[in-house]
Amino acid sequence: MDETQEQSNSRPWLFKKGQSGNPGGKKKGTKSLKARAREYLEGLSDEEAEEYFAGLNKLDVWKMAEGNFKQDIEQEVKGTLTIEISEAIAKKNGIKP
Repeated sequence: MDETQEQSNSRPWLFKKGQSGNPGGKKKGTKSLKARAREYLEGLSDEEAEEYFAGLNKLDVWKMAEGNFKQDIEQEVKGTLTIEISEAIAKKNGIKP
């Protein structure tokens, strides 16, 4: 859908073609929330980490450890997908092996 120059001038809040929406960008040395959280958790003693994880939902801890895959991607799977989980991990997390 091509716009005429007049249409685009009448909507100044839209980004201009070829112009960055964030020309300054993120300042160098700025840490992401993910990086800050990782540093915080890495800095905990074993006892502090145990106390921290005890206060979390076990499913959330599982997702943190294994990675939470994107759920918004639709993909067709042909055949059977088998995932094996050790009995110890399954029992510890209340799931069927």
